[in-house]
Amino acid sequence: MKNKLKFIIWKDKRGEFRWKARRSGRVVAEGGEGYNRKAKLEKTLGNFLASIGKLDYKVEEEYEAPSKESAI
Repeated sequence: MKNKLKFIIWKDKRGEFRWKARRSGRVVAEGGEGYNRKAKLEKTLGNFLASIGKLDYKVEEEYEAPSKESAI
């Protein structure tokens, strides 16, 4: 399936394991930290995926860029 979400785990140049999610060939999410053990990454990613269905979230739309004053 082309539209299926696919998680990729790799080892970076520093020897840390990292992950990213792709859908339709595009990266849609990426982990922000590296792990020294692949098992730790897999456990953390599994916990993250298990919690997604439990999240209470809200989608907000913005039509104007925030002013410079509000960004300070």
